[in-house]
Amino acid sequence: MQTKDNNNEYPGIPENFPSISIIIPFEQKMSTTTGLHTILAAVISKEEKKLLQTFPENEAKPVIDKLHSLVRNLEGNNRQLSIGIFVSPHSSRVYFFDYKDPEFKTTGHA
Repeated sequence: MQTKDNNNEYPGIPENFPSISIIIPFEQKMSTTTGLHTILAAVISKEEKKLLQTFPENEAKPVIDKLHSLVRNLEGNNRQLSIGIFVSPHSSRVYFFDYKDPEFKTTGHA
């Protein structure tokens, strides 16, 4: 999540806007759509709370709505790819990528 910092290096580029970035290394549970959505729901809930603590609801809500709309149609992924989701008022994107690092572990997903 981007915080409100002044952008002195690149004036004119909006920096005081809400955004969410989520990176999830592949877990076997992500092979099914239900499993993927279970993992995403937990992560998204945490990110929503952080965003609402940093920005007023009228600024955060459109980004949150955009995030929900973006992930609603995601399906499970049998190719064992990790996922990156980036959402701001100006753009949104989902990336699937191959990331296999045995030392990188996620926790909290049942």
